[in-house]
Amino acid sequence: MMVGIVLVFACEKPKTELSFNSIIQGMFSEHLIPPGDILDTGAYMGIWACMYACFDKNRMVYAVDPSPNNVKKHTCIHKNINSTAALFSNEIGSIQKKSGGFTWDRSIKKKGNVIMTTVDTYFTGITFGFMHLDVEGFE
Repeated sequence: MMVGIVLVFACEKPKTELSFNSIIQGMFSEHLIPPGDILDTGAYMGIWACMYACFDKNRMVYAVDPSPNNVKKHTCIHKNINSTAALFSNEIGSIQKKSGGFTWDRSIKKKGNVIMTTVDTYFTGITFGFMHLDVEGFE
């Protein structure tokens, strides 16, 4: 008699916010997330976005962070992820990195390091089933 070995691939979860990650994993596995893509804004190093991409490979995951340096560090083995540097606000413009933080300019015509726009403007025509908005109180 031949015994088969079943390898179960588990999505790597970040080492922090364990309860949150387990709840979200349960929502994905029980198909409680409405149809649509996934937005992870304030994506930092992209570890949550990669976890979401693993949870459902049929959805596109948009990982957005205002720091181009953070976005450069986004690595994920899953192909259903799109990383970009942008800052979401209720206004459109750009932000520039200055010593001690960011400053912003309402005029999109001026050169800024990072585009500042609204979620609706940036993702015109895209429906999201899940959004993780980790903006550290800047909402």
